[in-house]
Amino acid sequence: MRNVVSRYKNKGLAKMVCAAAFSYRRKDFNDHFGKLRQVNGACVKYLEDIGNAKWTRTYFPGNRYNLLTSNVAEQLNNALRKARPSPIIELFMFIQRMLTRWFSARRKKSAKHRGVVTPEVEAVMQTHIKLTKDSKISNITSRSYQVKGVFGHNNTVSLEKKVQCTCQVFQHLKIPFGHALLAADSIGLRHGQLFGDCYKTQSWRDTYSGAIYPEAPLGDQDTSTAIESLALQPPKTRRPSGHPKENQIPSTGEIQVTKHRFLLPFFTSFQN
Repeated sequence: MRNVVSRYKNKGLAKMVCAAAFSYRRKDFNDHFGKLRQVNGACVKYLEDIGNAKWTRTYFPGNRYNLLTSNVAEQLNNALRKARPSPIIELFMFIQRMLTRWFSARRKKSAKHRGVVTPEVEAVMQTHIKLTKDSKISNITSRSYQVKGVFGHNNTVSLEKKVQCTCQVFQHLKIPFGHALLAADSIGLRHGQLFGDCYKTQSWRDTYSGAIYPEAPLGDQDTSTAIESLALQPPKTRRPSGHPKENQIPSTGEIQVTKHRFLLPFFTSFQN
C-alpha cells in the first residue's frame, strides 16, 4: 500500500489494492481488480509485473495463513536496534540473551493456557462466529451443509477429512470461518478439531520447548579440532568514513522525504 501511495499519490487507490490483496476467493479478487483497472491502468500494470502470487492471498501457491506483511522482520530489527552498533561477538551475545528471555516467557505463557488453540486464534474464532450469527444451515449429506447468511449469501461446507468451504477462508488461513463452525455445531463436532495443527496449543508449547542457554565461560566447552584449526580472517573491505549509521533505512512511505533538487536523481533511481 505504501508503494502504491508513493507512486500514484492516491490513498483511495491503495485501499482498492488492499481489498484485492486480502480477498479469499478468485471471484472477489477479480471484482476488486476490475474496479482498479478502471481507475488506474498504470497501477494495474505495476501490480501485474510484480506477479499476483507475490502480493495476493488468493493466488499465493503455499500456506501464507494470515500474514501479508513483513512486520515480523521489522519488529525483530527494532529489537536489535540498540545492539546493532556493537562488535559482532557482542551482537551475538545480545541476541542470545534476548532469545533466552523470550523463550522463557513464552514457555511459561503457553504452559498456563488451557484452550485447544492459542488465545489469539480463539479471538479470531469468536469474530468469525459473530460474522455468521443468525445464518441458516441446511443439510446436504451427513458431512456437507449449505449455510445461508442474513444477506442471502450461500456457502457450502464439507467436513469430510478436512474442512472445505466455498468462502475459501479455511483453505487460506487454516482457521475455520463461521460457516464451518455452524456445521460442526450441528453434528456435535468440537471446534478445536477444525483448526490447522500450527494453531494448536500443543504446537505453541513445542515451539518454545527448547532452552537457549546463556554464553558459557571461555574454555568450559570442548572445541572440535576442525574449528580450532580453522583460520578466519576479517573481510577485505574498506570501512566507510564517518560514524556508522545506527538507524535502518526506512521503507518507501514510512516517512516524508524532502526531495531537494540536487538529490532528486538519486532518490528516483533508488525507488526504481
